[in-house]
Amino acid sequence: MMILGSMRICCMVEVAEVERWYSKFCKENGASPNILMSVLLTRAVHRIAPDNKKTVSTLVAVDPKAVLGVSESSYNF
Repeated sequence: MMILGSMRICCMVEVAEVERWYSKFCKENGASPNILMSVLLTRAVHRIAPDNKKTVSTLVAVDPKAVLGVSESSYNF
């Protein structure tokens, strides 16, 4: 639930449905989930602040352990 001023907005979204759409879209368009998320976040910022002239940058965390073939690291708890 999100509260905007005195208005309450309730949004119920089935997460599995969104995940299916997201995965399908990525596969059909040859996009990685990280790239798509960056594009969607950037577009959202431009919609919220269309007069913004600054560059919108998005950072995506990447875990390279799988690519490097390393399963353990000093950050494992």
